[in-house]
Amino acid sequence: MTKLASRLRGSSTEPTRAVEGIYPRFRSNLRSIESREIYENFRTPLAETIDNINALQSWPDEWDGYQMAPSSGSIKHALSWIKDLYEDVSTMLYKDASQMNRVWFNPFVVADAHGNVVFEWWKNRRKLTVYVSPTTVEYIKVWGPNIFSDMEDGEVEVSTERQALWRWLTD
Repeated sequence: MTKLASRLRGSSTEPTRAVEGIYPRFRSNLRSIESREIYENFRTPLAETIDNINALQSWPDEWDGYQMAPSSGSIKHALSWIKDLYEDVSTMLYKDASQMNRVWFNPFVVADAHGNVVFEWWKNRRKLTVYVSPTTVEYIKVWGPNIFSDMEDGEVEVSTERQALWRWLTD
């Protein structure tokens, strides 16, 4: 019991038998649980995506029967690229309050048949897929079924290109 509680209740500061009997056995477990809960409270929205990218390192070759595992180079580049995108989105929101509708949301993270990391976001009718290889980052934007008039693809590396993709997705 805390000193404040004992003053309020007028009782001593001695612990009860229940606390004496249980607390010492679980003291170390409580510390690890408390620190884990505190850590979870301060994780960024990007943390789940980073966890998902890191999990790709454990994928074996032929993970679905015929495809190669994600390459370490693709994983490293994907981690760097997604952190840069998150920073770009955060900067956009910080600089201009009218951009609040463009808030960050996590992509679906998977690998493709060539060992690249793939990010996919969906918002309404818009779909953005980003393929990260060890050396390049390519995207495809889809907003309808027609491959000639409802899709666009290209490469994206610099901040202005990443911001433009995010603006398109979140419009």
